[in-house]
Amino acid sequence: MGTTAALGVTLRNAGNVNVIFSSIVVGGKGFKVSGAGTGTTLTPGQSVPLNVTFAPSAAGPAAGSIDIGSNAGTVSIALAGSGTLVAGGNHIYLAQAAAGLADGSSCADAFDASFFNASANWGTATGQIGSAATVHLCGVIPISLSTPTSQGTGLITIKFEPNAKMQQPAATNFIDLSNSTNSWLITGQAPCGFQAQNPIPIPCPEKIQNTDNGSPAGGFGHQVFHINAIAIGGSTGSVTVQNLEIGPLYMHTDPADFSFSNGAILANAIVDDPMIGSLTFQDSICHDTSWCLSPNPRQGAPNPVFTVARMEFYDNDHDIALGSTCSPACYSVDIGWIHSHNHENWNTTSNAYHHDGIHTFNSQLQATSVRIHNSLFDGVWNGNGTDPIFDQVNLQNLSLYNNIFICTPAECTQDPNAGLIAYGGGPNYFAVNNTIIQTGIQRTGSGSTWTNNVGIDLTLGSGRTTGNVTFQNNLITGGAGLLTINGPLFAPGGLDYNLYANGIANGSGLWAFNGKSTNSFSADWLGSGEGTHSQYVADPLLIPDGTPLPGSPAIGAGTNLTAACGRLPELCFDYFGNARPATGPWTVGARQ
Repeated sequence: MGTTAALGVTLRNAGNVNVIFSSIVVGGKGFKVSGAGTGTTLTPGQSVPLNVTFAPSAAGPAAGSIDIGSNAGTVSIALAGSGTLVAGGNHIYLAQAAAGLADGSSCADAFDASFFNASANWGTATGQIGSAATVHLCGVIPISLSTPTSQGTGLITIKFEPNAKMQQPAATNFIDLSNSTNSWLITGQAPCGFQAQNPIPIPCPEKIQNTDNGSPAGGFGHQVFHINAIAIGGSTGSVTVQNLEIGPLYMHTDPADFSFSNGAILANAIVDDPMIGSLTFQDSICHDTSWCLSPNPRQGAPNPVFTVARMEFYDNDHDIALGSTCSPACYSVDIGWIHSHNHENWNTTSNAYHHDGIHTFNSQLQATSVRIHNSLFDGVWNGNGTDPIFDQVNLQNLSLYNNIFICTPAECTQDPNAGLIAYGGGPNYFAVNNTIIQTGIQRTGSGSTWTNNVGIDLTLGSGRTTGNVTFQNNLITGGAGLLTINGPLFAPGGLDYNLYANGIANGSGLWAFNGKSTNSFSADWLGSGEGTHSQYVADPLLIPDGTPLPGSPAIGAGTNLTAACGRLPELCFDYFGNARPATGPWTVGARQ
């Protein structure tokens, strides 16, 4: 099943007069013919090929026939075939309504989409959905799909056919895997989203979306809050979602339409709680959700890996909200090549909740590894925001490198509460070769008063641990605050080789250390321990995307970190994949 068998048949005129075909009729499911057709004429002794194909939709024997009518009478040819269920070979096509033969063999002959939700269609018998099956979605699917039962642990694929959509005015769930122990691949046709570091995303033709759900002031007719585009259960295996656009799920357009602190608006693209198997979200677009991704590893999980790659995020309250309560270490995270921007849709009349790109919370200390790299954070971040990256808790083994953060007055019209990057605590924090561009954040309604927005906020939270912190090769330019340090314990020489530029002195202090602040830069400012290789300049000579111009003081001002490339292989290449030198100084920032 899932493949087609072909057989060539030769029709020969053994008589003495011309034979003219008047009809060719095929009987039996799965059999088709091509080649000779109505009106074909065979002269005496002439032959014509007839191609017979067999594409079974169910396992087991099948019978059919070909009846050929002509001026010489009717000839019948008996056909026999057998369908066999093989690994990866069970392909089932679903559409909004049954079509054609309604045998699920193709989009033209699809089952009704409700086939997926019936327990009788799940199992190991022939023709059922189970391990190694591929479920194809055709056209617009206007209902939710929910696994009624579990079928082992093998991989099941849901494949969106070209331009297919799961679409409703205001669905609460689209794909619910909570009853399944299988692993899953949910995929569109081709990679889309943030590809090759191009801030103009590649569109995704295949989508999951609500069409009429959002703020009443925006003219939307529904206000459904508890939504999961893809819900993953506590026993579900590993899940990969790729090549899809997810959103809008909830269009938030009015600051008065907000009640988040009690979980009223939860429009999640993917929720995995508790996270047991690994979760990958890649080559896709996610927008107009509350929390796009919400994986929460729990105690007892077999060290799952959470991977996000080549993603376009925008108009979300949170792109990624990562919570965990596991100890000892039970998971690892790799977030790379994402574009996170424009979260102003979630403005509120009060700071009722965080509005972040990546937000970690709960007891995060026991992460095996967390890597955030080669990503772009820009666009409008106003409206009671916190940070593009907000580490709220003890997050050990966090490596932050090759990222670009851009926040200009034209884009950021209100101040984040903390900084573009906030560190909450945890040992082995490794932040290197990042570029932070902020030309000052002007608070709305405050005239020309610049707030103390901070490029990097390294503040150890109460009761949290620290140690072996490294902050090197970072370029921070603009803003009324460049670096704040409260409590972290640095590795020997770990605070050095940074380039600061173009600060806006407003009395609050461009640099702050353990409650003291200053606008004057020097080595070991305020006793911070900053090394002698760091420097402050008036102009870093960058183009708007952070690329150093010829003669930029960033060029060759950094230390060589090749020794770290064994565990962080992307670090030996810059944001765009250009190789950094194996020996000699590196350029400060994300661009070599």
